[in-house]
Amino acid sequence: NRKLRFAEGCWIRPDRRYIVVRDVTTVHYEPGEGVAPHVDGKDATVLIYLTDIPEGMGGRTVFPEDGFASTPVRGRALIYNSRTELLHYSEALKQGAPDKWVMQLLLDFKHTDTGTGPYVDFATGQVIQGI
Repeated sequence: NRKLRFAEGCWIRPDRRYIVVRDVTTVHYEPGEGVAPHVDGKDATVLIYLTDIPEGMGGRTVFPEDGFASTPVRGRALIYNSRTELLHYSEALKQGAPDKWVMQLLLDFKHTDTGTGPYVDFATGQVIQGI
């Protein structure tokens, strides 16, 4: 059973019990704005569209190497491997398009843990031997 852990600081690492949310960001785009091709550098990204953008008005999240593009639909979420794979970008919004809002969560869940511990539960200070 894996759990999410929310905490400040870089010292927390994913292990057999935890997925670490490294960053939660809300991003606002106005007409003419987009994002250049990139990878996010984390194990996975969850991208949640908070607004609708009409088809043909730009703002799609495009994965050019995979031939896939997602038009923003409020409530739609994409989850994808983002450490070294899945180059993607956000098309610039065309003039006359509504503003685009997205929420992005960057996740770490891969680990090299052998399951032997010990582990420290940083919320309680409890030392846990093996899982």
